[in-house]
Amino acid sequence: MLTATAQTLHIPPLSGPLLDAYLDEAEALFEASEEDESGADGQGESEEAGHARRMQALADMLGLQPLQPGSLDVLHRVHQLWMQAGQPAQALQAIDSHAAALVDDLPAAERHQAQVHAGFARTQALRALPEQAALLHQALDGMARLLAQPPLDQQSDRAWEHLSGQAERSKDYGVWRRCAQARHALQVVQPGRTAYRAWDEAVLATRLAEVAAAEGDAKQAQQLVQQAMDQLRNAAPGQDVDHEDWLKLGEQFVVLDPTSIDTIVQQIRARMPAELSRPLQRDVSVRRARLQARALQRQGRLDEALVKARQGRFGLTGDQEDSFSIFVLDLLIEAGRLDDAAQLAFESASSQRPGSTQHACTVALAQMKAHLARGATPHPGWHLALASAAMNDAGCVEDPEDPAAFMDHHLAQVRSAVPEHPALACLDGLRLFAAGEHARALPLLETAAREPAMAAPDLLQALWVSRVKVHGVTKALQRPFAASPAASWCYNLGVWLDFNLQQACGASDDGNWPEQDIDALKARYYEAAVVHFDAFFATGEGWFRDGDVHVYSMLCNNLAIYYRWNLKEYDKAIELHHKGLATSPFAEHHNGLVSCYSASERKAELIAAADQLWHYALDHGYGRHDPTDYFKRVCRALYELDRDNEIDIWLQRLDEWWNGLDRDDQAENEDDYLGALLVMLRNLAWSQPADALARLEQVMPRVLANALPGVRRVAGNVYENTKQYERAMALYQESLKMVRPGDESDAEQAGYARDDIASCKKAMAAGKPWWKLW
Repeated sequence: MLTATAQTLHIPPLSGPLLDAYLDEAEALFEASEEDESGADGQGESEEAGHARRMQALADMLGLQPLQPGSLDVLHRVHQLWMQAGQPAQALQAIDSHAAALVDDLPAAERHQAQVHAGFARTQALRALPEQAALLHQALDGMARLLAQPPLDQQSDRAWEHLSGQAERSKDYGVWRRCAQARHALQVVQPGRTAYRAWDEAVLATRLAEVAAAEGDAKQAQQLVQQAMDQLRNAAPGQDVDHEDWLKLGEQFVVLDPTSIDTIVQQIRARMPAELSRPLQRDVSVRRARLQARALQRQGRLDEALVKARQGRFGLTGDQEDSFSIFVLDLLIEAGRLDDAAQLAFESASSQRPGSTQHACTVALAQMKAHLARGATPHPGWHLALASAAMNDAGCVEDPEDPAAFMDHHLAQVRSAVPEHPALACLDGLRLFAAGEHARALPLLETAAREPAMAAPDLLQALWVSRVKVHGVTKALQRPFAASPAASWCYNLGVWLDFNLQQACGASDDGNWPEQDIDALKARYYEAAVVHFDAFFATGEGWFRDGDVHVYSMLCNNLAIYYRWNLKEYDKAIELHHKGLATSPFAEHHNGLVSCYSASERKAELIAAADQLWHYALDHGYGRHDPTDYFKRVCRALYELDRDNEIDIWLQRLDEWWNGLDRDDQAENEDDYLGALLVMLRNLAWSQPADALARLEQVMPRVLANALPGVRRVAGNVYENTKQYERAMALYQESLKMVRPGDESDAEQAGYARDDIASCKKAMAAGKPWWKLW
């Protein structure tokens, strides 16, 4: 762990707070140098050379003097810094020198977990030392024995999974297989998993098939895949096996045995629920087509694979990145469809899709070199892919070339070959827009926007801002509607118009911004998005951004809000909320239905929707859940439908919500809680006066301590509805005394209080004997 100088001088070891500070400094210096490549030492060097320089500087600093960690946390910091410095041997020495003693110092109950963490740190270092392969395999075997020490119900699936990954990368097939079996054993002993036994057995067989395939035993791998499929296909009654299980394991099945695809497709179709909504059916069909394309490619049936690839190349909610486009791009290259590959590379790069953008750049650079080597002219799509990536700083520009010059070079090649290519207007317009030259950018952006493939959100955003900058917002909104062909593009543009256009245009918030007209434009894009989505769900034909069912659900919610709030078209809003719930449910849809039914006075449906909202929030969570808002409306509807006996249920739910808040949240929500409770008691008082009064008496001290006049007034309503008129009058009069001059809300409450006083006097007069005149 020491440099020769440190060893010679016998420098005392750093420990305690001094070591903590030293490690903080080492981390800060390394991170700072990583972020700042403009220093004198880094000028003109490649990325690789700069990284090597930073690693050496960190190693030099760590080696200045001995390090004596006093805890496992500090030891892991030292280990990780040595690994960052590219010194795995020093990282290993740190673990071997200190871990055992530090573990022994811990309470017995903490030692096993600490040994596991230290053991994984050790195998990480050994994996970076190729000459220590034998020692690594010993360490992996030791980790397997360590993880198996506790009883099954106390073992960690996450730890076994981590060891499995290390064994796979280290080609330790024995440990890898033991990990698969250990993870299966953990599943079997879990209570309540009896319905998933077929799935667990299929997963085990699949993992063992992966080990066999890695060992080179293709026949054994195929047999295990068949075994896994048999577990799912022949699952006993009561086993929870559905189409999603086949989709999930199908990705591994087709890699291990491409001929399994026919069985997979058959089972997916057979197990799809009949009630699955059309958007979710299309999501399944896209994922199924992806499996078919991958299986056909592995069988060498490239033309058939490309047909399925076209059906599968849509962005879905579950995609973490655009990995399927990477597969399709490589498939097109393999099939010799270079022009189509160039178009796809440009599409991926210009849309800045995670994963496929960088791959498109890599393939484009390789194709450029291959074409130049044989004296051929590259397809313009390769040039456009590289130019788009350079403009978007996608990291494909080869050092030390300037990105602007790189982009100019590739655009010049396109201009020479296809002077009228619509992408030229798009990229030139976007670059001028970024430079603030809106008047010069606008005609180019207008031209590009007429080409559907160019009408993506970045271009249309630039177009609308430039229109406003050049023509003013009023005339800009009179310009022709700039359509976009893709569902998610339309949705994204609608959201951007709603939240970003005014700021992007630099417009002041002086009341002159045409909010209603912008809302109408936003809604037009939302409506277009619904049309595009629904068309794709019905036909399977569309654009890449037409397949994301969660975006569709968010779109339905946003457009429903517009219909409800701006247009009072409640039936349209309700239909959209139901579409969203059938596709990708979230709480805002339930909340929106409550608002729609409330605003349209559909009382029975309001109560049902509120009940669904309450249960959904309980089961799934809802950060903006506010029972004090809609419980009042529910209880009013129950009263008006002569269902007063159900108000008790909602009072119990209000208590459940309130008791689940911590003290800070209760303090923040005190006014709303009291207001809701009193309104609910007011509706309960007509049919259950004794119960209403009992609940009211419990909170009267809080009512009298509250500063809001409305709280006293509604408490008075409860007394009035239970015929305790004197107490009601007293609270009404007190509420009038609490009104703050100039406060609009208090003034409104004062009006209600005066009406309540008049009503109460009338009721009191009606209740007097005929002979009592005063």
